[in-house]
Amino acid sequence: MAEEGIDFETHNIKGTDIRVRKPVPRAERLLRKENLSDALTGVGNYRALERWLTQDQKRQEHNYQSTQERRNEKFSYPTYGVAIFLDVDGLGNANEEGHEVGDTLIKCVADAGKKITQRPNDAIFRRGDKSDEFIIFLPGDNLESFELLEKKYNEALLEKSGGRNFTASLALGIYGHGRSAAETIKILDKELSKEKSARGKGQHIETIFYRQ
Repeated sequence: MAEEGIDFETHNIKGTDIRVRKPVPRAERLLRKENLSDALTGVGNYRALERWLTQDQKRQEHNYQSTQERRNEKFSYPTYGVAIFLDVDGLGNANEEGHEVGDTLIKCVADAGKKITQRPNDAIFRRGDKSDEFIIFLPGDNLESFELLEKKYNEALLEKSGGRNFTASLALGIYGHGRSAAETIKILDKELSKEKSARGKGQHIETIFYRQ
Protein backbone atom coordinates (compact mmCIF):
# COMPACT_ATOMS: atom_id res chain seq x y z
CA MET A 1 0.00 0.00 0.00
CA ALA A 2 1.29 3.46 -0.91
CA GLU A 3 2.23 5.83 1.87
CA GLU A 4 0.08 8.93 2.30
CA GLY A 5 1.26 11.48 -0.26
CA ILE A 6 3.49 8.93 -2.01
CA ASP A 7 2.88 6.65 -4.99
CA PHE A 8 5.27 4.21 -6.58
CA GLU A 9 6.09 3.77 -10.27
CA THR A 10 7.73 0.63 -11.64
CA HIS A 11 10.47 1.06 -14.25
CA ASN A 12 12.07 -1.85 -16.08
CA ILE A 13 15.81 -1.24 -16.30
CA LYS A 14 17.86 -3.89 -18.11
CA GLY A 15 15.30 -6.56 -17.28
CA THR A 16 14.93 -5.60 -13.63
CA ASP A 17 11.77 -3.96 -12.23
CA ILE A 18 12.64 -1.06 -9.95
CA ARG A 19 10.04 0.77 -7.82
CA VAL A 20 10.50 4.55 -7.67
CA ARG A 21 8.84 6.84 -5.15
CA LYS A 22 6.56 9.44 -6.76
CA PRO A 23 5.13 12.33 -4.68
CA VAL A 24 1.38 12.89 -5.07
CA PRO A 25 0.26 16.54 -5.41
CA ARG A 26 -1.82 17.87 -2.50
CA ALA A 27 -4.89 18.52 -4.67
CA GLU A 28 -4.87 14.90 -5.84
CA ARG A 29 -4.47 13.62 -2.26
CA LEU A 30 -7.55 15.61 -1.18
CA LEU A 31 -9.60 14.14 -4.04
CA ARG A 32 -8.60 10.61 -3.03
CA LYS A 33 -9.51 11.26 0.60
CA GLU A 34 -13.08 12.19 -0.34
CA ASN A 35 -13.42 9.48 -3.00
CA LEU A 36 -13.58 12.14 -5.70
CA SER A 37 -10.64 11.00 -7.84
CA ASP A 38 -10.59 8.84 -10.95
CA ALA A 39 -8.84 5.56 -10.13
CA LEU A 40 -6.85 5.34 -13.37
CA THR A 41 -5.67 8.94 -13.80
CA GLY A 42 -5.91 10.59 -10.38
CA VAL A 43 -7.87 13.58 -11.72
CA GLY A 44 -11.30 14.52 -10.42
CA ASN A 45 -14.05 12.01 -11.19
CA TYR A 46 -17.67 12.60 -12.24
CA ARG A 47 -18.76 13.28 -8.67
CA ALA A 48 -16.03 15.88 -8.29
CA LEU A 49 -17.07 17.48 -11.58
CA GLU A 50 -20.71 17.72 -10.47
CA ARG A 51 -19.61 19.31 -7.20
CA TRP A 52 -17.45 21.85 -9.03
CA LEU A 53 -20.28 22.75 -11.41
CA THR A 54 -22.70 23.21 -8.51
CA GLN A 55 -20.24 25.51 -6.78
CA ASP A 56 -19.74 27.46 -10.01
CA GLN A 57 -23.50 27.92 -10.37
CA LYS A 58 -23.62 29.39 -6.86
CA ARG A 59 -20.73 31.71 -7.68
CA GLN A 60 -22.48 32.88 -10.84
CA GLU A 61 -25.69 33.61 -8.93
CA HIS A 62 -23.75 35.39 -6.19
CA ASN A 63 -21.94 37.49 -8.76
CA TYR A 64 -25.26 38.84 -10.00
CA GLN A 65 -26.16 40.46 -6.74
CA SER A 66 -26.47 44.23 -6.97
CA THR A 67 -23.33 46.30 -6.72
CA GLN A 68 -24.68 47.82 -3.51
CA GLU A 69 -25.10 44.38 -1.87
CA ARG A 70 -21.57 43.26 -2.63
CA ARG A 71 -19.76 46.59 -2.54
CA ASN A 72 -17.59 45.61 0.41
CA GLU A 73 -17.06 41.97 -0.57
CA LYS A 74 -13.79 40.62 -1.92
CA PHE A 75 -13.96 37.71 -4.35
CA SER A 76 -10.86 35.53 -4.15
CA TYR A 77 -12.22 33.07 -6.73
CA PRO A 78 -12.79 34.34 -10.31
CA THR A 79 -16.34 33.87 -11.58
CA TYR A 80 -15.17 33.54 -15.21
CA GLY A 81 -12.51 31.59 -17.04
CA VAL A 82 -11.61 29.19 -19.82
CA ALA A 83 -13.21 25.76 -20.14
CA ILE A 84 -11.51 23.06 -22.21
CA PHE A 85 -13.32 19.95 -23.44
CA LEU A 86 -10.90 17.13 -24.33
CA ASP A 87 -11.83 14.08 -26.38
CA VAL A 88 -9.18 11.35 -26.63
CA ASP A 89 -8.45 10.35 -30.24
CA GLY A 90 -8.19 6.74 -31.34
CA LEU A 91 -8.97 5.02 -28.04
CA GLY A 92 -10.79 2.19 -29.82
CA ASN A 93 -7.74 1.44 -31.96
CA ALA A 94 -5.48 1.62 -28.92
CA ASN A 95 -7.67 -0.86 -27.02
CA GLU A 96 -7.45 -3.28 -29.95
CA GLU A 97 -3.69 -3.41 -29.30
CA GLY A 98 -4.43 -4.22 -25.68
CA HIS A 99 -6.30 -2.46 -22.90
CA GLU A 100 -3.01 -1.53 -21.26
CA VAL A 101 -2.25 0.54 -24.40
CA GLY A 102 -5.63 2.24 -24.11
CA ASP A 103 -5.03 2.91 -20.41
CA THR A 104 -1.64 4.42 -21.23
CA LEU A 105 -3.26 6.72 -23.78
CA ILE A 106 -5.89 7.84 -21.25
CA LYS A 107 -3.23 8.48 -18.59
CA CYS A 108 -1.04 10.48 -20.98
CA VAL A 109 -3.95 12.73 -21.94
CA ALA A 110 -4.78 13.25 -18.26
CA ASP A 111 -1.14 13.89 -17.29
CA ALA A 112 -0.85 16.54 -20.00
CA GLY A 113 -3.98 18.16 -18.57
CA LYS A 114 -2.41 18.16 -15.11
CA LYS A 115 0.62 19.94 -16.57
CA ILE A 116 -1.50 22.97 -17.54
CA THR A 117 -3.62 23.01 -14.36
CA GLN A 118 -0.94 23.96 -11.86
CA ARG A 119 -2.55 26.97 -10.17
CA PRO A 120 -4.59 26.49 -6.97
CA ASN A 121 -7.97 27.18 -8.62
CA ASP A 122 -7.36 25.22 -11.83
CA ALA A 123 -9.24 21.92 -12.13
CA ILE A 124 -9.33 18.83 -14.35
CA PHE A 125 -11.93 16.05 -14.39
CA ARG A 126 -12.64 12.79 -16.21
CA ARG A 127 -16.32 12.49 -17.12
CA GLY A 128 -16.62 8.87 -16.02
CA ASP A 129 -14.46 5.87 -15.14
CA LYS A 130 -14.92 4.48 -18.69
CA SER A 131 -14.91 7.87 -20.41
CA ASP A 132 -12.48 9.15 -23.02
CA GLU A 133 -13.47 12.75 -22.27
CA PHE A 134 -11.85 15.23 -19.89
CA ILE A 135 -12.86 18.71 -18.78
CA ILE A 136 -10.51 21.46 -17.63
CA PHE A 137 -11.39 24.75 -15.94
CA LEU A 138 -8.91 27.62 -15.77
CA PRO A 139 -10.54 30.38 -13.67
CA GLY A 140 -9.44 33.91 -14.52
CA ASP A 141 -8.18 33.12 -18.05
CA ASN A 142 -9.84 34.70 -21.08
CA LEU A 143 -10.18 34.63 -24.87
CA GLU A 144 -6.66 35.95 -25.38
CA SER A 145 -5.19 32.81 -23.79
CA PHE A 146 -6.89 30.30 -26.15
CA GLU A 147 -4.00 29.74 -28.58
CA LEU A 148 -1.38 29.67 -25.82
CA LEU A 149 -3.35 27.08 -23.84
CA GLU A 150 -3.73 24.90 -26.93
CA LYS A 151 0.03 25.11 -27.55
CA LYS A 152 0.89 24.31 -23.92
CA TYR A 153 -1.45 21.32 -23.86
CA ASN A 154 -0.17 19.80 -27.10
CA GLU A 155 3.44 20.26 -25.98
CA ALA A 156 2.63 18.61 -22.65
CA LEU A 157 0.92 15.68 -24.39
CA LEU A 158 3.90 15.17 -26.68
CA GLU A 159 6.17 15.13 -23.64
CA LYS A 160 3.99 12.78 -21.60
CA SER A 161 3.47 10.35 -24.48
CA GLY A 162 7.21 9.93 -24.98
CA GLY A 163 7.02 10.58 -28.71
CA ARG A 164 4.14 8.18 -29.35
CA ASN A 165 1.45 9.42 -31.70
CA PHE A 166 -1.13 10.17 -28.98
CA THR A 167 -3.54 13.02 -29.66
CA ALA A 168 -6.68 14.57 -28.22
CA SER A 169 -9.20 16.87 -29.84
CA LEU A 170 -9.88 20.11 -27.98
CA ALA A 171 -12.68 22.65 -27.77
CA LEU A 172 -12.15 25.85 -25.78
CA GLY A 173 -14.74 28.34 -24.58
CA ILE A 174 -15.42 30.98 -21.95
CA TYR A 175 -17.71 30.58 -18.95
CA GLY A 176 -18.97 33.36 -16.70
CA HIS A 177 -20.29 36.75 -17.75
CA GLY A 178 -23.82 35.38 -17.70
CA ARG A 179 -23.11 31.77 -18.73
CA SER A 180 -22.37 29.00 -16.26
CA ALA A 181 -19.53 26.53 -16.69
CA ALA A 182 -22.09 23.73 -17.15
CA GLU A 183 -23.71 25.59 -20.06
CA THR A 184 -20.33 26.22 -21.66
CA ILE A 185 -19.39 22.54 -21.39
CA LYS A 186 -22.67 21.52 -23.08
CA ILE A 187 -21.88 23.87 -25.97
CA LEU A 188 -18.31 22.62 -26.36
CA ASP A 189 -19.46 18.99 -26.18
CA LYS A 190 -22.01 19.64 -28.92
CA GLU A 191 -19.51 21.46 -31.15
CA LEU A 192 -16.86 18.75 -30.74
CA SER A 193 -19.35 15.91 -31.26
CA LYS A 194 -20.61 17.54 -34.46
CA GLU A 195 -17.09 17.72 -35.91
CA LYS A 196 -16.23 14.21 -34.74
CA SER A 197 -19.36 12.81 -36.38
CA ALA A 198 -18.52 14.52 -39.65
CA ARG A 199 -14.98 13.13 -39.73
CA GLY A 200 -15.53 9.72 -38.17
CA LYS A 201 -15.31 8.46 -34.62
CA GLY A 202 -11.81 8.52 -33.18
CA GLN A 203 -10.42 10.92 -35.76
CA HIS A 204 -8.44 13.99 -34.69
CA ILE A 205 -10.02 17.35 -35.46
CA GLU A 206 -8.58 20.84 -35.43
CA THR A 207 -9.03 22.69 -32.13
CA ILE A 208 -12.33 24.50 -31.80
CA PHE A 209 -12.16 28.03 -30.37
CA TYR A 210 -15.70 28.95 -29.33
CA ARG A 211 -15.48 32.72 -28.91
CA GLN A 212 -19.14 33.61 -28.39
